[in-house]
Amino acid sequence: MTSDSAQDDRGFEAFKVYSDRWCKAMICLDEKDQPSWLRTTNAMKCFDKLPLNGLPVKWSRRANTCFRKINRISEGYSIQTWEDYQKVSEADLIKIQNLIWNLIPRVRR
Repeated sequence: MTSDSAQDDRGFEAFKVYSDRWCKAMICLDEKDQPSWLRTTNAMKCFDKLPLNGLPVKWSRRANTCFRKINRISEGYSIQTWEDYQKVSEADLIKIQNLIWNLIPRVRR
C-alpha cells in the first residue's frame, strides 16, 4: 500500500465517522416526541470527541466554524450541564439545530 493509498483510507474513515455521527444527530433532531432542548443536546452529543483530523480541510473548517457558532450561542446562557440547555430560548435552539443540520452540505441540482 502506498502512502497516498493509506492517506486515502484514513480520509475515508474520517469521513465515514463524521457522516455516521451526522446521521445519528439527524435522527435525534427528528424525535418530535422529545422537547426541543433534549433533541438539540442529544444531537450535539453525537459529535462528542469527534476527530476532525483526516477530514478534507474544507470539511474540518466547516465543522470547526459550526461548533464555534454553537459555542457563541451557548455563551449567552449559564450552561454547566446538558440539562441546562432547557434554559436556552427556542429561537437559539433552532439556530443550533440548523447549524448541526448544515454540517454536511446538500447536493444541489
